[in-house]
Amino acid sequence: MNGITIVPFRREFAADFRRLNLDWIERLFKVEAADLKVLDDPEAAIIARGGAIFFAVEDGAPVGTAAMLRISEGRFELAKMAVATTHQRRGVGEMLGRACTDWATRQGPCTVFLETNSGLGNAIRLYERLGFRHAPWPAPSDYARGDVYMEMTMHKSRLAGFIIDCRTSDLHGAARFWSEALGMATEVLPGQEGDSYVKLKVPDERLHIEVQAVDHESRVHLDIEADDIEAEVKRLEKLGAKRLNQVHTWVVMEAPTGQRFCVVRPQNKGFDRDANVWK
Repeated sequence: MNGITIVPFRREFAADFRRLNLDWIERLFKVEAADLKVLDDPEAAIIARGGAIFFAVEDGAPVGTAAMLRISEGRFELAKMAVATTHQRRGVGEMLGRACTDWATRQGPCTVFLETNSGLGNAIRLYERLGFRHAPWPAPSDYARGDVYMEMTMHKSRLAGFIIDCRTSDLHGAARFWSEALGMATEVLPGQEGDSYVKLKVPDERLHIEVQAVDHESRVHLDIEADDIEAEVKRLEKLGAKRLNQVHTWVVMEAPTGQRFCVVRPQNKGFDRDANVWK
């Protein structure tokens, strides 16, 4: 939006965080003790505890704000979103909401929730556009006005690489063929892993390619790397894949088109930066 930028918390904006929030709460509801606990010292209540606060700023002055409260490991609350009446219906709330959810994606797999009031129809529609879904209350709200609970679960995944399955008693001979065929050097893996796998060195390490000795028919399968394996498996099941079994830390699946593949822990450089984010 022209003229409006989103910036992280600044101490000089702490009073604006309080002002913007008290404005809408006092107009529509009643200020509660839970509000003041956060508004009176946002740096101590939010920032120092691992959360974040964002401001929408125009001409150097805050015209909106929103916060992400760290509730526990992997669990955050989107709270205290406020936009000045002079700047409503201009997309400021959505800018703030996306800044908050983008921040959450950088924290690893997590759940973000919010509490709101059923009378705030525009706000609820905004939260739905951001990807929040209505859900049962996990516990009573700290706010008398809270009668709507919404949440979203986030995780990341992307293509990790390819495993060349070879039914052979000569793993290193197979690896030598694929090394020369693809123009990639080999790397012997340590310990027991080296008895079954040989790694092919990929430039920039953006993918992993390994030659594996197997006792089934030779084939090639792919790996999908995810920071939350269970969440990724469930996402893929919704797309029609089948969970076959778990081996060590990874899950073997079968696509609806018949190919088998694995969901594994992050393997490669750039995962946090480049992976797909799923909500």
